[in-house]
Amino acid sequence: EKGLIHRDIKGENVMLHSPPGSGRVVVKITDFGLAKVQKQVQQSTLMTIAGTLTFMSPELVMGKEDDEEEEVKADEKVDVWSAGIILHLLAAHQFPFKVYVFQKTDQTSYNS
Repeated sequence: EKGLIHRDIKGENVMLHSPPGSGRVVVKITDFGLAKVQKQVQQSTLMTIAGTLTFMSPELVMGKEDDEEEEVKADEKVDVWSAGIILHLLAAHQFPFKVYVFQKTDQTSYNS
């Protein structure tokens, strides 16, 4: 709603706070180091691929088809995806899918 995309929603960045005497619990999001502000609210914006892989949305994981580009178009839905992963973890005590990490290899040859 405000145009702020956190980009690293995960369990470690979600805190529960109970104000003394209130009898309620408030959810607080922390660590805005990777946050991105949208230029126009509710519109996709270019952003670098950042965050924690196991909580990252498919559009960020897949990245660009052109390896030269380091930015992808995404919006606040990347945080909704991450929140869904957290809810699944709370309900099922496991991730909803297996994550495989593929590392890009640099095909540079070295002369000795």
